[in-house]
Amino acid sequence: EEEDLPEGEGDEEEEDDEMYYYSKLTSLPDNFTVNGDLTIYYAYNLEQLPRNLVVKGDLFMSNSGVKELPADLKVAGDIMAHSSKLERIADNFTINGELDVKLCSNIRRLPNGLTAKELSINNTSIEDVPFNLKVGVLAVGGTPLAEKYTNAQIEQMIIERGGFIKKVVSHKEFSLKSN
Repeated sequence: EEEDLPEGEGDEEEEDDEMYYYSKLTSLPDNFTVNGDLTIYYAYNLEQLPRNLVVKGDLFMSNSGVKELPADLKVAGDIMAHSSKLERIADNFTINGELDVKLCSNIRRLPNGLTAKELSINNTSIEDVPFNLKVGVLAVGGTPLAEKYTNAQIEQMIIERGGFIKKVVSHKEFSLKSN
């Protein structure tokens, strides 16, 4: 059974011919299923996702107040959480698409057992990856990881500097070290 989103009035602010919508949304119902994409941009008052949230498309939560990606979150596509207040990702979190947490200044570590097709941690404070990280492509520009690699199952690492790709390293070129 599908539920309607709670009503949330928002404030609009116009700047340089662009319209920004700041949502006053503070919660979503538990056991909520979205049959497509879920977009919660600029929802600064939304600090947590509901229990057992299912998104059958992509989850766009950039510039939101959400602090955690919980273990019971199921997303069929990508999770775009850049510039959000994200602090934590649950251990053994799996996503079949891309997980983008770039510019999330509050996230300090990646969880054990994280699996993703692509992972972008550009411009975060993440200094290391867990041993059991499984990603296809890892983008690390602007992080302490840009010149440091660890034992992880990564097919390709993209090192960016200033928005430009500096180096693409395939799994055969990795200098694997244990910390």
